[in-house]
Amino acid sequence: MPESSQINLDMIIAKSKIKKGMVVADYGCGSGFFTRKIAPIITNTGIVYGVDVMKDVLVSLQKLANMTGLQNIKTVWSDLERLGATDIATNSVDVGFIMNTLFQTNKEKEFLTEVSRMIKIDGLVVIVDWTDEAVSMIAPSADNRTGLGKVRSVAREVGCLKEIDVFVPGTHHYGIVFQKINA
Repeated sequence: MPESSQINLDMIIAKSKIKKGMVVADYGCGSGFFTRKIAPIITNTGIVYGVDVMKDVLVSLQKLANMTGLQNIKTVWSDLERLGATDIATNSVDVGFIMNTLFQTNKEKEFLTEVSRMIKIDGLVVIVDWTDEAVSMIAPSADNRTGLGKVRSVAREVGCLKEIDVFVPGTHHYGIVFQKINA
């Protein structure tokens, strides 16, 4: 992957303020690269949920976590487009990450509503995705992107997400942090 299309994972982690003992979720975790990067930060006193709709990637992630001694990763199969479909308790997650995932759905409101259900009051949702302007061989088509403007609009519709930060984690990506409020 060319350097210009990479994202700064350390910046994303810093923006999330994750720390030892937290409950964190990586929604749309795919292979679990990011899940495995944050697991040591929260240590075995915390939990990292790797959530995805593809069961085979979750099986691979759990095997890799077990082989590398990351005992705080729990994989969860879910259709995040359905409210209540995810087997994670309501108001139980300190920080939720949605990394390069929203462009894969046309049900952004349902997705953010389900994620918000699991986030604690005052907890954070960190979204990183492709900008509308991104020009990259690996970027999704322009019609499939969920740009910053659309994310803000959907968050307003969900109603319990307050924007607290916007940042640039890479040349072709935006980052936005929401705090869950009591709506």
